[in-house]
Amino acid sequence: FNINAAINYAVKHATDYNYLEYGYLGTRDCTNFVSQILENGGYEQEITDSVYSGWWHINHGYENEYSRSWTIADTFARYMGVGFTTHDNFDFSVNIQRGDFVALDPRNEGDWGHMGFVTNVDFMYEDGYHYQENETGKYLDYKIAQHSDNYNAWASEEVNHWDEQEGDGARYGRVRR
Repeated sequence: FNINAAINYAVKHATDYNYLEYGYLGTRDCTNFVSQILENGGYEQEITDSVYSGWWHINHGYENEYSRSWTIADTFARYMGVGFTTHDNFDFSVNIQRGDFVALDPRNEGDWGHMGFVTNVDFMYEDGYHYQENETGKYLDYKIAQHSDNYNAWASEEVNHWDEQEGDGARYGRVRR
């Protein structure tokens, strides 16, 4: 897996869709986007003849066909494997790194409902860690590329709400590394 190629793809297409190659699924495009990042980082598709198995996308010109693991957050996370979970944004922030695929279960219902990709983590300055702070506490800032709300932004930026999920009882996950 080429992290730099994946990050370059994520940064380029966070707000500029790659419609022609992958289609666009509107407000449900987050997992389609992370699947695109994974493929453009060098991970090969596992193409099967069932939408319920493998991880794949086929472009038929102006029509696209997808496996459920390519487009559904919970199915993607379970197919790829979740290596770390927490309800605490600080724990999440210190256990992720550039190139990680991340999942969010916003209401802690046991179903991963949203996906993103970490394009950067703000770790160290000369005098130690550089923490951000919000109502729920301190954390190390991290930059997420995602679709649905389309951006590549730091958690501390107003457009990005990953750092605010903890107060609502959400569960964070790190998917495959």
